[in-house]
Amino acid sequence: MATKGTAEQPMLEMSNRIFTPKVEAPNMNPATVNPEMDENGFIERINATNGMFVYGEENIVLYGEERMDATGRKKTVCIPPQRLHVGDIVDIAFSMVAFGRGSELKARLLLRNITLLDATHTQKWLKEKVKAQSLNIRMQPTLKRRLEFEDDEENTGKRMKGMDIENNENEMEDDEEDARL
Repeated sequence: MATKGTAEQPMLEMSNRIFTPKVEAPNMNPATVNPEMDENGFIERINATNGMFVYGEENIVLYGEERMDATGRKKTVCIPPQRLHVGDIVDIAFSMVAFGRGSELKARLLLRNITLLDATHTQKWLKEKVKAQSLNIRMQPTLKRRLEFEDDEENTGKRMKGMDIENNENEMEDDEEDARL
């Protein structure tokens, strides 16, 4: 657990270990991994093949959203963790667990549950961001196509004469150099 933010807007950041070392919990059985939490199957592979770490009951974090049902009562429904964003108002449940031997006990907070209470701030920000991006796309400058034949023939003729004059002068300079040698 760590504190972040500024003096005016303090924030608390919490996390949970994905794996527990087998040394700390030799009798812990592997838990079933939520596919939304482990899209690439990494946690499941480590659980099946690695003897040093285990993803068990103490590592599971539940994600939910508080909603009103048809009768007006609050209920919590499961949501994928990707629905949570910085700025959301959430309710966090954690357990305090003591472990160790004898007088060498340590306390640790274990994150258990994150319930989304209010996402209106984040939703408003996302809508404004998408709107700003769509305005930027629409206001891109358009390219104007130019055709080769738009120049009038007089300008083209003058340019060609200028090129001929330069070439004739260069040829004359080359002839003079050859004559000197």
